[in-house]
Amino acid sequence: MRLFYFVEFDIGSDEGGCTAHAEGLTRGLHKLGWEITLFSGVESETVQQPKYPFRNVLTKVQPGNLIQLLLTQFRLGYKLLRFKNAEPDVIYVRSSFGLFAPMLYARLKKIPYFYEINGIKAQETARVTLTKIAEKVENWFLKGATGVFCVTSELKEYFMKRAGLPENKFTVIHNGVDADIWPPPGDITTYKKKDCFYIGFLGHFARRQGVETVIRALPKIRQEIGDVRFIVGGSGPEEEHYKNIPEEVGVSDFVEFPGFVPRHRLSSFLLQCDIVVAPYTMDFAKGSTGLSPIKMYTYLACERIIVASDLHGLRDFRGCPAVRFATPDDPDDFSRAIVEILKMSSADRKQLGREGREFILAGYTWDHVAKKTSDCILNWYNQR
Repeated sequence: MRLFYFVEFDIGSDEGGCTAHAEGLTRGLHKLGWEITLFSGVESETVQQPKYPFRNVLTKVQPGNLIQLLLTQFRLGYKLLRFKNAEPDVIYVRSSFGLFAPMLYARLKKIPYFYEINGIKAQETARVTLTKIAEKVENWFLKGATGVFCVTSELKEYFMKRAGLPENKFTVIHNGVDADIWPPPGDITTYKKKDCFYIGFLGHFARRQGVETVIRALPKIRQEIGDVRFIVGGSGPEEEHYKNIPEEVGVSDFVEFPGFVPRHRLSSFLLQCDIVVAPYTMDFAKGSTGLSPIKMYTYLACERIIVASDLHGLRDFRGCPAVRFATPDDPDDFSRAIVEILKMSSADRKQLGREGREFILAGYTWDHVAKKTSDCILNWYNQR
C-alpha cells in the first residue's frame, strides 16, 4: 500500500526526537513493505537532505506570520496535486498547526488519513487567539481522521475530551529507539578526562528535566563514593541557569557541560558514563502530555543503568532491571539510588546494562513501533 507521511520540520537540520521518530517510523514501515513518500519542510530546496530508501518530497517553509503559513500550504497542496496518477492509499500526518493541506486533500479525495500526536501545540506558543482558532480546526480534522495515534495515554485522554471523540478512534504507541545504536562506531572521541565515576545526562535543558536535582545531589554522592563527576550533554533555554548551580553548590570542578551531542555521537557519549539519569521534576507529571522519553530508550539500548524520577508516566520501565527510581526533586533520594548502583561491582553493572538492552530489543525499537502502527492502520482501514 502507498502511504504519504507528512512532517513540517526540516529533517536534514533537526537533530532532536522529532526527526528520530519520523525517520524510525518511516524506515520501519518501509521494511514492512509500505510504499512510503515522506513530505518534509526545508528552508531551501537546494540544501542537501538525508538519503532514504523511499521518496522524500521537500516543501519550502518560511517561518513567520499567517501569510507565510498559507503560502506553505499552497506549495504543499500543489505538490500533492502533482501525484494525480499516483494517489496514496492512506495519508499520515505528524501533528502540527502548520499542516492542514494534506488533511484537506485527504478529505476532498476521500482518502483515509491518520493523525499522530506527540504533544499539545497550544502549550508551545503564546499566540492565544490564533491557538484557539487552530485548535478548533484541529478538532475538525481529528473528527474526520480514520485513526489517531498518541505517544502517551495522557495525550489520548486530553484529545478525546477536547475533540469529543470515542476511545476506539485512538491508540497509544510509545516512542522507540534504533536497535543499531549500540555498539558505538569505531571512531570514538572520548569525553572522559579523568579516571573516576561518571554520571551522565542527555537532553534538552528545560527546568522540567530536573538536572538541578542531580547537581545538588553531587556533594553527598562524592562523600560516599569519592571522585564522581556529572557530565551534562545537551542545550536549551535553561543552559545558563544550570551552569550557575554547580558554583552555588560548590561542585563546579566536578560538573562538565560538553554541549549539544549530535545523534551520531550519542552512543560514544554514553560509553563514558557509569550511570545515567532521567530526573524529571514533579511539575512535569502535572502536565497533560505524559511521558514517552526517547532518552530512556536510548540509555537502555546503549546498556546504561538509569536512575529516573518515580513518575506514573514511566511505569512501562518498572519491569526493567536496569532502571532504578528515586523521588522527583529530591537530591537526597537521587543520591541514595546513585550511590547504591556505583557501589556495585563493575561486572554487576555490566550485567544489568545488558539486561536493559534486552528489555529494549524485546519490544521498544522503532521496528516494533512501525509494526504496531502498521497493524493499527490496516485494522482501521479495513473497518471503514
